[in-house]
Amino acid sequence: VGGDIAMVAADVVLALLVVAASLEGFAGFCLGCRIFAWLQHRGMISADIRPDCAVR
Repeated sequence: VGGDIAMVAADVVLALLVVAASLEGFAGFCLGCRIFAWLQHRGMISADIRPDCAVR
């Protein structure tokens, strides 16, 4: 039972990584940058942190 759940979780994580990489590679859309900007906008990440890729 535990192994089945772990396999499903691994498949979901892999699928999410493939989607994120495909968006970046084919559409030039950085999902990580969007998530970072969203977290920064909501105050979960300090506004002083300015990575090069962050979408504003």
